[in-house]
Amino acid sequence: MKINLSQLAPRWRKIVRDIGQEADRQGVFAYLVGGIVRDLLLKRKDLDLDIVLETDAIEFARKFVQGRDIRLIPYSEFRTVSLEYPGGIRVDLVTARKEVYPRSGALPVVSPGTLQEDLFRRDFTINAMAIAINGDRLGELIDPYGGHRDLKGKRIRVLHDQSFVDDATRILRAIRFEQRFGFRIDSHTLKLLREAIVKNVVDNIKPARYFEEFSKILSKEPSPVKALTRLSQLGAMQFLGSKKRPDFRLLQKIEKGLPRLIKNKICQWQDRDLIFLMGLFAGLDSAGVERVTSRFQLSRRYRENLILGLQKRKIAGELNSSRLRRSQIYEVLKSLDIPSLVFIRLTVVPRIGKRIDQFLLHGRYVKLKIDGKDLQRLGVAPGKRLGEIQNLLLQRKIDQGWSTRAEEIRQARQLIGQE
Repeated sequence: MKINLSQLAPRWRKIVRDIGQEADRQGVFAYLVGGIVRDLLLKRKDLDLDIVLETDAIEFARKFVQGRDIRLIPYSEFRTVSLEYPGGIRVDLVTARKEVYPRSGALPVVSPGTLQEDLFRRDFTINAMAIAINGDRLGELIDPYGGHRDLKGKRIRVLHDQSFVDDATRILRAIRFEQRFGFRIDSHTLKLLREAIVKNVVDNIKPARYFEEFSKILSKEPSPVKALTRLSQLGAMQFLGSKKRPDFRLLQKIEKGLPRLIKNKICQWQDRDLIFLMGLFAGLDSAGVERVTSRFQLSRRYRENLILGLQKRKIAGELNSSRLRRSQIYEVLKSLDIPSLVFIRLTVVPRIGKRIDQFLLHGRYVKLKIDGKDLQRLGVAPGKRLGEIQNLLLQRKIDQGWSTRAEEIRQARQLIGQE
């Protein structure tokens, strides 16, 4: 079967053609592998360009980049190499390899292998296909494990019975792909997955590594709540360390409201996983958050935002007064990071939400045009009084909306009694 590569964007097609021609010159076989093959067959876009070579990928790449404006980043331990093209395009070249797991959850021991052995080490059949890119075989589909048949049947199927035992992160990936594509997990694969959960094979993997895979559900999937619901149904959420069932109504509110805030550039796509985590851990106390952040080795920013998320009720209460000046809203919200603000915004009643919107769109950007040196020139000595005047000026500016430097000077003079 031949696959039409014209579905690729012109830039990608040229890269594939160039590498295929270089493979012909060096007398080696080269193949597109993994997600891009799956998505070409599904007629979906995929920006991950992975190419397997039945030769040493690093040596191949060193010859290929000669005379080209391409940065080469080798990973000698795994005999892989990344090619960085101008404009941020990245292509990974991989030496065909086989792997053996010394024990459940351990990183595999890899060694050079054939294309078929390389495909066998993949997670599911739909990701274990390849497309030849050499000149005379360009577009030829290689499918030794029935991945194309499973794609048409909308099935997620592992390649062997030890798959989840070898690597428990495949539990998460099975759910991700099932929900992303609207597929179903093959009955035998589902049986193996359930057995792996009962046997707690997740405990064989370092928590930080497992959590990194879990966070892809929150950061990459268009509908994280569907995948989280499925994980909960299968009893696969205990690794988070909370005995409480997640509040799916809260998570649905986040999922529904977040795209608009991202579109309006109030927050970034990169914040999605943290905002969903705040929803997942909303039932914990501060000690519980500390345990979670320590166990999964989360960054300080994650820890701080998760702690701030626990203050939602307190903050909502402070914003619930019938009459609040803009400067009072500013004082309540000014110390919060964007993910915390967005989480609270998406999970409070509309009236409070509008006040947070006002701050997100306008209040947080208000700054004084004059500084401490300007106030000193007006006769204010350095110290506590100077800071108080700056704060009062900022409150007046937020409430009254004046924008010129001259007005700030006039208001400062009023405060220090010069007018």
